[in-house]
Amino acid sequence: MKKAILATDLSQSSEELIHQLHLYKNLNIQKITLFHALGVEYMNFYKYVNIDNTIKKLDQIKDLLIQKGFDTNIVIKEGLPYIELEKFAVQNPESIIIIGTSGFGLIKGIIIGSTATYIINHTISPLLIIKNREQSINYNESGIDLIYLTDFSESSENALKFLLNYDCNLNSVKILHVIENNSDSNSINYKDTTKYKNAAEQKLKEIEQTIKNKYTVPVHLILEEGNVKKTILNILYNNKYHIVLAGKQGKGFFNKLIAGSVIKTAIEEANNNFLVIPLKK
Repeated sequence: MKKAILATDLSQSSEELIHQLHLYKNLNIQKITLFHALGVEYMNFYKYVNIDNTIKKLDQIKDLLIQKGFDTNIVIKEGLPYIELEKFAVQNPESIIIIGTSGFGLIKGIIIGSTATYIINHTISPLLIIKNREQSINYNESGIDLIYLTDFSESSENALKFLLNYDCNLNSVKILHVIENNSDSNSINYKDTTKYKNAAEQKLKEIEQTIKNKYTVPVHLILEEGNVKKTILNILYNNKYHIVLAGKQGKGFFNKLIAGSVIKTAIEEANNNFLVIPLKK
């Protein structure tokens, strides 16, 4: 059974997480744990006055998820939300963590600021980051249009393994690799740009065939040259993908992409959700 931890703070913005049920179905998620943390701010401000109302709201969400066919339970913890979320994820390593991009307490700052870095760097679980935008893509039962970002590093290969081992309902797959101009790549030992490009094309074709062996969906390769950050953002801006699949702690551009401003900007501005897969050591 595929499991997920849906972290909600019950804010208006976090309601977007509940509106993505087709996406969760297409990811073959069957069991959802509604995770809510009573953070220090919450406890100091509300002094537990609204705990009954919190439980009531969580029960309403639980009933909705059950009606939609998800096996659902509720977990409420006291403490710093990102700490409690990480601890709970460690106890449930088979689950995907689902979080939003804004809100109060648990969600606030989880993408923008130190909390984001903490969760991304410390979680041992796959992390599904849901957009909180009115223009975010609607999902239906036809399947997921996914773009897989790869720099051919170990972490990128780990993300691919996740996709191959996880039975998703896919509609199409794009595989994107960007050759950084004026950059020495250590992913493949070719200094010559032409040789590197030929090697990258061969590697992409191998990945394409691997995916086709698992999924009977269209798979397209995208090989670009230029500034990696700008190129990735331009592609995400100009195309509609339901999910951007990425590895965590990769070599080359990718660890900068996750830790730096590119991922922040992409999540804020691009109409995509992100599925970030950690590399377990």
